[in-house]
Amino acid sequence: MAEDRQWPALRAVLGLPDDACPAEWATEAARHRDRDALDELLAAATADRDAGELFTRLQEAGVPAGVVQDAADVVERDPHLQARGHWVRLEHPEMGRRCTTRRRSS
Repeated sequence: MAEDRQWPALRAVLGLPDDACPAEWATEAARHRDRDALDELLAAATADRDAGELFTRLQEAGVPAGVVQDAADVVERDPHLQARGHWVRLEHPEMGRRCTTRRRSS
């Protein structure tokens, strides 16, 4: 995160204690310098969290965030695409049941 004002919000949402975060990490330059250690800390702090819930909490706290999705997430679990009826399953005479996008007229 490039903006220093987002750092305290990220720490609060993740519950990162003072002893886990060097004081100099208050600046983007220090976080960038120590990015490997910071990445390890963030990975450990988020490993057991629900990605969608964490995304929402971070966004509400003013921290830019997004959920990294794999193909199954996009096709089977993305609530926005599900609500829009984006995906349809069709029977193909040679390939069997396939998933495709719904054709929209212009």
